Amino acid sequence: MPLSILKVAKALYGLVDIRTDLRLRQDYRNVAGFVLPSGHPGNPFFGRELRSSESEHIVSREIHLSPDFEPERVARELAEEVYTYFGYGAKEIPRLEDVMVQESEPV
Repeated sequence: MPLSILKVAKALYGLVDIRTDLRLRQDYRNVAGFVLPSGHPGNPFFGRELRSSESEHIVSREIHLSPDFEPERVARELAEEVYTYFGYGAKEIPRLEDVMVQESEPV
């Protein structure tokens, strides 16, 4: 979801010719007890390890977006923060490229 929002923001930057930085922060409310699986859904081991959030709220650090920001890179940073809150390491976070390919494949 953050990637879609970032792509819309990037398109608006171009349409409106925005030349200033924007600030972005994602905020998840009431997530205590929610679980997050590690890895990519296409992996045969997907879902074997589930970690729950002990925090009630997850608030990411604020990111400054320049007019030439890359939506994929920013979405990756945001995803990494969420997985970190759930206690996962870098190797346990699905690669954004894999998720994008899966979403574009016909069902």
